[in-house]
Amino acid sequence: MLACRSFAVVLRFGLLILLLGGSGCDATPGAELAQLTASINGGQLEAGFPAIGAVIADGRRACSGTLIGPRSVLTAAHCIEDTSNVVFYPRAVSSEMRVASRVQIHPDYDEHQVDLAVLTLASAVEGIEPLPVAVGVPHVGDSVVMVGLGKVSETEGHFGTKRTRVATIGALPPGSLALVGLCDGDSGGPTLAARDDTLVVVGVHRAKQRECAGRGYDVRVDMYRSFIAEAAPDQRELAPEALEIISPVAGAQTRSRLRVVAAVSPDDARATIEFIVDGRLLSSVSQPPYQIDLKDLPTGVHRIQTKAVWNGKTLEAQATVTVADEAVRLPFGDACQTAAQCEGGLCVQGICSRSCRASAPCESGYACRDAVCQPMALCADELCGRMDSPTERPTSGCAVASTPNGEMSSLLVLLLALVWRSRRR
Repeated sequence: MLACRSFAVVLRFGLLILLLGGSGCDATPGAELAQLTASINGGQLEAGFPAIGAVIADGRRACSGTLIGPRSVLTAAHCIEDTSNVVFYPRAVSSEMRVASRVQIHPDYDEHQVDLAVLTLASAVEGIEPLPVAVGVPHVGDSVVMVGLGKVSETEGHFGTKRTRVATIGALPPGSLALVGLCDGDSGGPTLAARDDTLVVVGVHRAKQRECAGRGYDVRVDMYRSFIAEAAPDQRELAPEALEIISPVAGAQTRSRLRVVAAVSPDDARATIEFIVDGRLLSSVSQPPYQIDLKDLPTGVHRIQTKAVWNGKTLEAQATVTVADEAVRLPFGDACQTAAQCEGGLCVQGICSRSCRASAPCESGYACRDAVCQPMALCADELCGRMDSPTERPTSGCAVASTPNGEMSSLLVLLLALVWRSRRR
């Protein structure tokens, strides 16, 4: 049966295409590549991802949803607004039904923004590992997997068949991921990213514009972590395993004012990071960006420490810097000629920069490309994305973006991570 094809087969098929494409044989795998990069309305049939299932409201409104805790399902608010009669089918519509005992819609939800809801199930789903919700910030160019149970197109197929598609984030409008190609019934389903060998939910499908093949939008879940954490106290959490100070680099000679930037690994671990300078606790930060600004540090040597505590486990990182009046390292954004001149240890196109990741996003006006903060002015639109705002009301279908052929390396990493995960099942 087509519906029972293993996702691992699809991944191996995708890897073969990538290898062929990387060897310059772009004419040979043309048909297969087109098949792989087809949108969810026509994408690969998927028998895996059991945490992703169907959300049915009033017995007639059909959407997708993601199990993020044994009794918690993340979906789109427009799927279940104005009703409390909601059920969730793990895996697919043929699986065992769970009744929602509570429906929580984000308080700022309107027809254009914050289209998020959490269902609390009357009984826990057993035998299925929930998917964690992203804490780290997504970036334009990130490889992702879209999942949904929607139709193939406006005139083809029916709701209830799970499909997946590997794609690339094309832009980051305010509070959203701009993507292309979802269809009726995909609303509420997730966009997944592989971070540190773990799949996390980075977006929730919320709206399509006009036809299924057109542009649409996901809600960025990292923007609304507080709501999700409160509505889903049983959500799956990742433990922090490592902590580092990204900027300033150890041993830097700096000015009296500097920004301290820390990062946690995995990027989507739940962590509260303490910033300690010369033995004095200055601040605690509970979500990315993990950073503080220090002002008027006196001349001399200073010890900067960061500490994260989670379930009795303590992680620490430290750096020593020297505040001096002369021969100092330049702050982020200043003009430079060499990396040795910069606090962050990087000079990019004549501008002081630093490394970046999902838990250590770049400052405003910069994009994280190849793990380095790069000025938006130096990036092409297709790399850094453009900021535009969705204007159409969410329908029962949503959207996500196509995969440019030039993103082969990041796509290969994502597929390898998914193959690793499928073998664990």
